[in-house]
Parts: sequence; C-alpha cells; structure tokens
Amino acid sequence: MAVSMSADAGHRWFWPMINAVVMVGGLSLFLTTAIVKFGDEAKRERLQAEGMPVLATVVGGTPETQVNKATEISYELGGRTYTRMISGFFPTKTVMVFVDAKDPSAFVAENGRTDQSRHPFNTWAGMPWGIAVATVGLLFFRKRRKLAKAGRPGASAGPAKPIRLDKRGKSPRKG
Repeated sequence: MAVSMSADAGHRWFWPMINAVVMVGGLSLFLTTAIVKFGDEAKRERLQAEGMPVLATVVGGTPETQVNKATEISYELGGRTYTRMISGFFPTKTVMVFVDAKDPSAFVAENGRTDQSRHPFNTWAGMPWGIAVATVGLLFFRKRRKLAKAGRPGASAGPAKPIRLDKRGKSPRKG
C-alpha cells in the first residue's frame, strides 16, 4: 500500500503565492501610506503659506478623552458652507483655517491638520508596518526556498515520495 505524504495540502505553488501576496500587500501599505502622508504634508505647508485665513466654528466632535480625537468644524466662504471632520481637539469654539482659493473645500487648521487628516492611510505608523509585513513574506519565501533546495518536507519541491506501509499500516523505516 502506497500513501503520498506531501507537505503541501494542494498545489505546490500555494505557499509561494501566499508569500508573494503578503510581500505585495506590505509594499502596497508602505507606498500608499508614504504617498498619502507626504501629499498631506506638502498640502499643509502650501496652505499655511498661501491659504486665505478664514474663521471656522467648532460644531462638534468626539469627547476629549477619546483616543482618536476628532473635531467637526464649519466655515463659510463665498456664500457656501463647508463642514468637515478633522483630527485633533480644539478647546475653543472657533479656530483659524487657511483655505485654498482654488478649492475652498481644502484647508489646513491652525493645529496643522488638513482636511485629509482623517484619511485611514494618513499616519506615519503605516510605513513601518508595511515594511514589517513585506519582510515577513520575504522571510517565509526564503525559508521555503531553502527547504526545497535541501529536499526537506515542508517545502514546495513537488510531491513527496510515497512511503510503503506494512500490513498493519506502519512504516518499515526506523527514524
């Protein structure tokens, strides 16, 4: 009786594909975070230098004790009212914002937060996490590759050799 003892359940490319997805996901997280964060920083610097100062009213927001503090502000420009949630807490009822003359919905508040400050990728933490995830995918890929070269089980070197079992279902090998 011959039984195949393959280490991989399924296709031999299953784990390399999973590792590739993890690496690409980590790199995507890193690049997306970098693009959003550096774009937001550039917008902040530009609007602080060139923006039109407008007095905004604090409409509401999350409680001051909440970890992810957010404030809803509202300002009027050109007969139109703009209301947005931004990160940070303002203890006063009014706040100065610097508005883009070409796009009045784009602004930077006096605390340096822009209208994009609540974007999920607008945090510096995404970049090291992206590198960490990509590194994990790379390390697992390299480990499986080394195992495949050594011919050890647990690698994607193809199907394992069948093991002959005796009548009781035991392997005649001792080790």
